[in-house]
Amino acid sequence: MQRGLEDIKVKDIMSKNTITALKTDKVSEVLGKMKTYGIHEIPIVEGTKVVGLVSYDNIMKRRGLPLTTDAESVMVIPPKVTEEDSVAKVAELLINNDFKAIPVTSGDKKAELRGFVSRVDILRKIMMNGDFAKIPVADVMTPSPVVVGEDDDIAKARHLMSELSEQTLPVIDKKERLVGVIAAKDLAVFFTKSPTYKSSPKHIKDTKIERNVSVKSLMSSPAVSVPPNSTIKDVMHAMNENGVSSVVVVENERPVGIVTQWDLLETIAKYKEREQVFIQITGLKTGDNETYDTIYSIVEKSLNKISNIFKPQMITIHVVEYHVEEKFQKMKQKKKEKRDVGLGAVKYSVRARLSTEKQLFVAKSFDWDIFKAIDDVMNHLEVQVRKLAEKRKEIRPRVVKASKIG
Repeated sequence: MQRGLEDIKVKDIMSKNTITALKTDKVSEVLGKMKTYGIHEIPIVEGTKVVGLVSYDNIMKRRGLPLTTDAESVMVIPPKVTEEDSVAKVAELLINNDFKAIPVTSGDKKAELRGFVSRVDILRKIMMNGDFAKIPVADVMTPSPVVVGEDDDIAKARHLMSELSEQTLPVIDKKERLVGVIAAKDLAVFFTKSPTYKSSPKHIKDTKIERNVSVKSLMSSPAVSVPPNSTIKDVMHAMNENGVSSVVVVENERPVGIVTQWDLLETIAKYKEREQVFIQITGLKTGDNETYDTIYSIVEKSLNKISNIFKPQMITIHVVEYHVEEKFQKMKQKKKEKRDVGLGAVKYSVRARLSTEKQLFVAKSFDWDIFKAIDDVMNHLEVQVRKLAEKRKEIRPRVVKASKIG
């Protein structure tokens, strides 16, 4: 499979008919194009030159964003991809940048737009590989997914998406049965259509209207799902047939896992032979190199222990920072908690996802100290790995070298 991935070039799978927007287009216009053409990212161009990329994700994460904002204010610079790049390289770029698609350019200073390559393009091509298609869904799904209730408001759904860096959440009823899913694009499109929203508040985040709208009113139902004994082939078939990017794994009407295109892409990336372990850290807002160095040191130390049991291949760590506000500080004082929490203090939520040669492991932790939170989440992963090893009785020495991706 590795050889096949290296041989497949971007030019063999990319789409040449690319929808674009201008830097001067309004956010509402860009969202309208995304909805119309069913895309999650859109290249921003000046003539034929690619100057940026706008996605649902970077729009949703912006605080106080008027829909009349120019696209230039929310665009990001996409990684460089050319027609001669391999699918394996693009798979890693999509993972590292958390994009669903990337524009393909001439690769020179002109950066002329040549096409667009997406996760779907790659996955459809890889589906022809028999070994990949036979992988059990349990090996790639995120177990025990975070869910949202159908009667919860969309403010809660938005908060969970931001905290977990997820695009889609399963929706359950009062009996914890799966009744639908809600996606970031559902929320984004809602704001472009709401007359109340357009006439009064111009902010996408933390508006009163979010607390008056239930998840049930915006969710897609029924949810696209597969049973636990499915394979990747079954998941891909469900995605293609229904035009979705995530599938819920359901047992006895309850969600027990979720598989996204990101998960499948990560599985493809694992097939690429490498001496180093990919470590990806997202969400941390500090630019302090010393902080990152300390985090990598903690992670590498833990990975070395894990490598004595199973071979680690990739780990992604997502950090969410919660800043203490005056209202929260008063709540802490009423509870008479020992810790002195002042205005501006930060609490960290850390979620880690470790891919090994045997299984996927997921853990999370919270702490006021980022290093303690990282250490705690790595300890949780170690415990999970050792528990599985005890069942399989598989222990072997390895040395971990880490490739840092901040």
